[in-house]
Amino acid sequence: MDNTISYLGDDLEAMANTPRYVDWIIDHFDPYLTGSTAEIGAGIGTISDRIIDKVSSLDLIEPSILQAEKLRLKFGSEAKVNVIKSMLESHLSGQSPGQYDTVVMVNVLEHIENDKSALALIFDALKGGGHLLLYVPAMPFLYSKFDELVGHHRRYTRKGLAKELNESGFLVKYNSYIDFFGILPWYLINTIGGKTSLNSSAVKLYDSAGVPVTRFAERIMTPPIGKNIIFIAEKPI
Repeated sequence: MDNTISYLGDDLEAMANTPRYVDWIIDHFDPYLTGSTAEIGAGIGTISDRIIDKVSSLDLIEPSILQAEKLRLKFGSEAKVNVIKSMLESHLSGQSPGQYDTVVMVNVLEHIENDKSALALIFDALKGGGHLLLYVPAMPFLYSKFDELVGHHRRYTRKGLAKELNESGFLVKYNSYIDFFGILPWYLINTIGGKTSLNSSAVKLYDSAGVPVTRFAERIMTPPIGKNIIFIAEKPI
């Protein structure tokens, strides 16, 4: 995850300007957001903002010095929030087992070179009956220069990540591809076109016009593939 330490987070700023897309993710997570919670790779707090009122305590684990400082400035007055500037591996390996009811990771697991080791640490950090809430980039054929630039080691398949979670001891309660209509523009602009930055105007347009249509369509029919994947995984009691 070394790339993430110095990474300036331009895509985090872009995601902060996609409230409909973020709400779409959180709506999947909402039934499982409870108790003592850790958000790993909290970035600039876009997801943290949405979950803070749903949990009893919130540890924001962020390896980037720059992003951790932004988190402290943003949430410094919140008694239930603890900002921890640390790598996932360093923080969780030093904790007693069963610390958390919930662990949230949005666009983070793909940054970790040894994701299997990270999943094992998260499994140990959860209480029995606790949940790991995951959102990751999907479809390896979409891997682009942009993915490489922001420190992505991989894009996932639903079957492959389910296997990794099961091997780590998790019970997969829910998993689904998400954002079917986002595949083509990503493929044309990033994978084929080699674009290495996100156009803020295009991102905002997709959020305002594309996301509502895509959400509606995916309520009617579960997409067979998608630009990303949502997972809800439980640590058995």
